[in-house]
Amino acid sequence: MLKKWSPPRETYLGGLLLMPEHEDVIVCMRVEDMPNPIKGSFTRVCMDCESKVWISKATARIKDSTITVDIICMRCAIENGVFKDHHCQPPSTDQVAEILDREDFESD
Repeated sequence: MLKKWSPPRETYLGGLLLMPEHEDVIVCMRVEDMPNPIKGSFTRVCMDCESKVWISKATARIKDSTITVDIICMRCAIENGVFKDHHCQPPSTDQVAEILDREDFESD
């Protein structure tokens, strides 16, 4: 269960955390797990474990346009079942462009 995020009681079911539909998170890579971030990225903190994470400019624009979104690191997302229990949005066009612009990106 996410340590710092406290949903209303009715979102607990049999000890399992159910995130309300309006409660979104942005999943980011920890700084320690990604030594070469996307150009122009800066750091923020995982709202669960407080590890430093990378956030790209395109991702920051998404966060800035959404009032209720929190940032969570990949490890906490996996440990808390974010990918299996919740709908995930694909990367935006701007995020894909940032990924493809990486110097270490290799395509087939």
